[in-house]
Parts: sequence; C-alpha cells; structure tokens
Amino acid sequence: IEPLPGYKIPKPMVFFGVYPKSTSDYNLLKESLAKLTLNDTALTYTEEYSSYLGSGFRVGFLGLLHAQIVKERIGQEFNLEILLTMPQVLYEKKNLPSGEEIMLEPYMKLIVYTPKDYVGPIMNICQSRKGNLLDLNYHESYAVLSYDIPFSMFIRGISSDLKSASEGYASLDYEVTIYKEANLSKVEIKVNDIAIDVLSELAYKDEAIQTARKKAEK
Repeated sequence: IEPLPGYKIPKPMVFFGVYPKSTSDYNLLKESLAKLTLNDTALTYTEEYSSYLGSGFRVGFLGLLHAQIVKERIGQEFNLEILLTMPQVLYEKKNLPSGEEIMLEPYMKLIVYTPKDYVGPIMNICQSRKGNLLDLNYHESYAVLSYDIPFSMFIRGISSDLKSASEGYASLDYEVTIYKEANLSKVEIKVNDIAIDVLSELAYKDEAIQTARKKAEK
C-alpha cells in the first residue's frame, strides 16, 4: 500500500535521561518504552548509563508536554515510577574546513497572539531570550508577533513567562526552522570533586557562570 504523500515522521526535539526509581525496574522500563513506541512514532530511545543513577535511557520527545504525557502513561499503564533528568534540545556538531568544531542549535519561528495591551511585556521577554523580531501586526483587538528565537527557550520556560506577562491571554505557535551556530559551554556540578553527570548541561557562555550558581544553590 502506497502511503499518502506529504507525511513526515515526527522528529524529536527535546531529550531527557529517563531512569527507573528502582534499579530492579530497568527491564520493565525498557519494555514500557518499547510498547509505547508502537503507537507513538515521535518517541525514540537509546540506552545510556549514568554514574549517579545507573542504567537508563536517553529518550526523545516532541516537547515538554509530550514528555509529561509519556511519564504519566508509564505510571498509569505500567505502574512504574521514573526519574527524568534535565531536558536538552537536539544540538548538532559541524566540522569547519579549518578543523575547528562548532556547535549548532535549532531555531524556531515563534508566533505569539496577544491582546494589544500586553505587546510591550511580550516583546521584553522575547528579546531577553535572544529573540529577533520578524513581524508585528495589529488587528482590531489583538496583535500577532513573530520571532526568530532559539528552540531551547521552550525548555527554559518562555511559554509560562509569556502566559504570566499576558495574564493568561497569550497563545503560542511555533515551527522549527534552521540550525545556527551557538556559543556554548558545558556546565558541570561537582560534589566532593565528582561531577554529577545528570546535572550537566550545555549553556550559553555568557550565562554559564550564572547557570552554575543557580544549580549549586538548588
């Protein structure tokens, strides 16, 4: 049977480390993920090991909501408690002719629909999150703003920030567009000089020190 034209397999954009709360439940978690992928083509997983949490999986999701739904399904359908690590977006590496290696990060076109009274606060939030205004249109009672902005801002809470700034009235839509070079640095948290791998993440170099301090405080 020929498939209908135009269909594309969903590509996961947010990745979590997923581990069983009890190490004895590793095989059950593996079986659970295998069964979920039968009717959820956007879900992907590979085995990984953490020196802190033991054996687990690197699982790809469409976004934070997708991750939350899968977590609830695992709990309800398989009676299994799991731990999720810090979320990461899908970065890519590129080798330049000079031999230098650079990191690329996904960008998205973010569209915000909001009542006119909240345009100022919306713009402040997007611009503070490395957003570049593409378009701003006013209609009778609302405005539509379009931004070119790193996809990682979703896992940094931009959605809830925009909802708060607009008293819940703003609605969002987005489309992943291209990859751009990112000036990133790896942030590690150490306890007694031992790096806790599940707390490590990539951060913008201009924010790396601040990110490390926040993690240490937690």
